[in-house]
Amino acid sequence: MPNEHLAIYLQDHLAGSVVALELLGHLEKAHTGSELERFFARMREDITADRVELESLMGRVGASVGTLRSAVSWVGE
Repeated sequence: MPNEHLAIYLQDHLAGSVVALELLGHLEKAHTGSELERFFARMREDITADRVELESLMGRVGASVGTLRSAVSWVGE
């Protein structure tokens, strides 16, 4: 696959988003009712939107979602 390195990069980026979204969810709960909760919620919304674009890009270049990387990231978080 000519885009093999790009696919690996995108899979790693997607896996990183799994960790970020999980962590932000915990941070929101830890700071309920504060300005930090709202900050973390906005950041989570932005990362979720970026993730949609990333998955679309991965589809266009033929990169698989890489569920193993995402699962390892989630467990590591």
